[in-house]
Parts: sequence; structure tokens; C-alpha cells
Amino acid sequence: MEVEIDLAGHSVILTYDNTWVCLFTEAPSYDHLYVYDPHTYVVFECRTLLTKLLELGFPFQTRHKPTHWDEKAMKKYVHQLAANLDDELDTL
Repeated sequence: MEVEIDLAGHSVILTYDNTWVCLFTEAPSYDHLYVYDPHTYVVFECRTLLTKLLELGFPFQTRHKPTHWDEKAMKKYVHQLAANLDDELDTL
């Protein structure tokens, strides 16, 4: 099974071998898609895509709480959002 998505303007093919869905029962805001091969991507805030991939039988793991690595990835994501917002405000 392959699903093609656009990540930051780049076409990425998701397969059972390079993708998994990470779910957290006590912190659903940390739910994310993990993609590797050839590059590694962690994609937050993509509930519709996560649901679709689960329906298609993509691999997943469920944990109670995010690990230190998950928290670090979320922090990086939030910093990127803030930087993008700063750039947008600068253009106004």
C-alpha cells in the first residue's frame, strides 16, 4: 500500500515499511506520523491523515504518554511554527 502526501512542497510516498502512526492515550495532542526513508519526518496536527492510515492498516503504536524524544520533536515543531509566524508578521 502506498499513499502519496505533500510535505513542505515535497512529494513523499508513505508505505507500510517507512511509516508508522504514533498515538498517545493521555496526550492526544502529541499524536503524530513518523516517516523515514530516505529522510525522517515527524508530522503533527494531521488527524485526518492518521485516521486514513489506520483505516488502511498502516503500522501504529499506542502509548500512554509521550517519550522524551516525542516531547523534543513537538518542541521543535512548535518553534518552527513560531518562526514561520514571525516571518509572516515581518512581511506585513
